[in-house]
Amino acid sequence: MPTTRTTLAQHFVRSAICFVLGSSLLLICGASLSRDASASPTDKSSRDLQPLDEVTVSARKDIDRRTLEHVVVPRFVESHGGASERSGQIGRWHESVCPETFGLQPLSNEFVSRRVVDVARRVGVPTKNAGKCTPNVEIIFSPQPQKQLDYIASKNKAYLGYSEHPRHLGEFTHVIQAWYVTGTRTFVTIEDWCTGSRYYCPPPPPSAGGLGIDSANSGTIGRAGSLLGSDSRSEFVHVTVIADANALVRYPLHAVADYVAMVALTRTALDGCNALPSIIDILSADCGARARPESITEADIAYLRALYSSDLEFKLNFERGELKDKMLKALDEP
Repeated sequence: MPTTRTTLAQHFVRSAICFVLGSSLLLICGASLSRDASASPTDKSSRDLQPLDEVTVSARKDIDRRTLEHVVVPRFVESHGGASERSGQIGRWHESVCPETFGLQPLSNEFVSRRVVDVARRVGVPTKNAGKCTPNVEIIFSPQPQKQLDYIASKNKAYLGYSEHPRHLGEFTHVIQAWYVTGTRTFVTIEDWCTGSRYYCPPPPPSAGGLGIDSANSGTIGRAGSLLGSDSRSEFVHVTVIADANALVRYPLHAVADYVAMVALTRTALDGCNALPSIIDILSADCGARARPESITEADIAYLRALYSSDLEFKLNFERGELKDKMLKALDEP
């Protein structure tokens, strides 16, 4: 690992950490790290505090075109774009992303938040200036991540999002992990709710023509009968990212920030190892001895650009097909 780049240990706050998360959730007070984490960022690490433009080159030159098109890219799309359990569609941000980071020194908190915004702007995600908007991506570096997760769940489980397997929402199982509050937006309006019906039509549900937060009691309202889609889409409403501070002390801050950006902008699988390198590989045990990227990769950027330029109001197989085509096009661009 390059000696000119500081590890995350140099950016942690040594004293106990107590911050307010959003308007109601309090972070637990974390114990100090055993390393000398109180040191201010040095001149040596100044490049970690500057906007980063570099992208790790992928290994696609070693993959023949047919395999890339029919195997590698489709698998990348499938693993990096998890579908909503409620609507069965791929979700993404439609409102402006506004990240806020806790648990590091102030400059480092700002760096992580800014990096999420930088990546978002680069791939076409709506953004506002960090710190000048209401946070909807909250990034927590904690030496006690499971206790932090338990605390959030005890105050408001809604921050963990919806799952058909709610028990798993309360388990911290990866070094960096994200929880997604999602909603399903329908484009079926009140005016055409009962169009063409010969029978009595009850009033439309509250979410008709708008965004309904996904929950066990919410319905997925759309237009039935279409083979392509149902006039609805899945949207991110809030993302909570928790990072295990103790497990990350040996990693460069910029690499951790890129990983956080990836999980904040798409619901990606955290295990596995695609033939196209991803920043997610840096913490994946499935990549074995393969060299790990230390910044967001060419494939990551191509996927995110495809995600944020595609029409995601269709059924899952059509959405993935469009993502695949657009990702291949992005990879082919200089």
